[in-house]
Amino acid sequence: MIHLNFIFLLILIGTFIRYLVYGEFDASSIVLASLFPITSVLMYITASYLAKKEQAYSPKYDDNWSFYVLQKLLHTPKPLFKGKEKKGVYKRYYVKGWHWLIDSLLEGKSPMYYSFYLTIDDHNYKVEWKRDKIFSNNDKWVIYKDGEYFGEAATDFR
Repeated sequence: MIHLNFIFLLILIGTFIRYLVYGEFDASSIVLASLFPITSVLMYITASYLAKKEQAYSPKYDDNWSFYVLQKLLHTPKPLFKGKEKKGVYKRYYVKGWHWLIDSLLEGKSPMYYSFYLTIDDHNYKVEWKRDKIFSNNDKWVIYKDGEYFGEAATDFR
């Protein structure tokens, strides 16, 4: 959704610069550019509908852990099940605001900045993304259980 609004702003700026330089105003480019924020609103409505479907999810199998991901635009809490019993919730978050911007521009396909909260029974887990080196292919996560250090997880690509 962010890139649609960004493209809309670029077209508006380009149209304004064209008006300043050439003295010509093209209304059709403004009308066509207005489709970008309209599409963005429609995507938000669709994501909200899918988020409600995620909340109503009920698993079919009895033994496995599961949660349902239909949309990645809204980071709403998703119910977490062990079999058919709801055990907790899962929610993605970003440590810093600019992480959200980068991930939105990459359409949620980036493993970077992947941090989340996990609540199982009465325990709250916070899994926070860290990187030791700037130009490293390895990721690291620090895990906190009920606010206290619990452990770490990492990838090891050599």
